[in-house]
Amino acid sequence: MGTMNKETRIPKWTVHYNIVSQENDEWIGTGREFFDNELDAEKCYNRHIKNGNCPCKRPFYKKIDLPHLGAAHTYNLHSEPKIVCLCGSLRFKELFAEYEYKSVINGEIALLPCCMHVDIEREYGSTSKYKRKVDEQHKRKIDICDEVFVLNKNGYIGESTRSEIDYAVAHGKPVSYLEEVKSCE
Repeated sequence: MGTMNKETRIPKWTVHYNIVSQENDEWIGTGREFFDNELDAEKCYNRHIKNGNCPCKRPFYKKIDLPHLGAAHTYNLHSEPKIVCLCGSLRFKELFAEYEYKSVINGEIALLPCCMHVDIEREYGSTSKYKRKVDEQHKRKIDICDEVFVLNKNGYIGESTRSEIDYAVAHGKPVSYLEEVKSCE
């Protein structure tokens, strides 16, 4: 995951919003952006209104935002936060929590797989309509991200993760890995 030049201060404004698929108007996640001035927050708010993301602009409340966001006080004042889509097997859920936290610390927005608390493939089968829908929704997250970060613990990359990597590469998204990928040669 990349690092950003950041300033550590408490922001004055928060814009939080739903991320809605442009394709079928389904909810696929949430995001938050932080600003020092109301004008920039208003521009962000209006951009998300235009995109149909149901934003909310409000002052940054330490008691509400800091506990909820972890280290939300670390952010980039000069550019939009990078959006990182985390991919990998749900058997490594603890890694998703760890790297979501690291994204927040780096001033990034992390998009996680759908249904983090239920392994859809194990629950319904790898060919179920639920599994296909979850895989498609995750690809919509890849569409809106700036970078894909693969949590390939012990080198493991399953079928779904492989298809997400292939999709990201085909759509020009940079892909980086937790662990070095070994060649199949």
